[in-house]
Amino acid sequence: MGWLFGLAAFATIALVVGGLLAVALFVLKLVFWVVFLPIRLFFKLLFLPFILLKWAFVGVAGLVLLPLLLIAGLVAVIAMLVAVVTPLLPIL
Repeated sequence: MGWLFGLAAFATIALVVGGLLAVALFVLKLVFWVVFLPIRLFFKLLFLPFILLKWAFVGVAGLVLLPLLLIAGLVAVIAMLVAVVTPLLPIL
């Protein structure tokens, strides 16, 4: 019966060590983010005008390409109808 208490003590010690290791890694992660988050925010603010310009170019490109794609789709639908209906003309 003594080995059972030893096993329970060993399991308890393992859980305590695991908990301490988890807390230590959490504190290390917290320090990492406290140090580097302001730097990341600074660089995001620094590149904000370039990101807005990119969004503007993408929006303009979308507005330019949308009518072209719609026309190409309409031409493709007409070509498909011609390809389907043409062989049926002798039957009609």
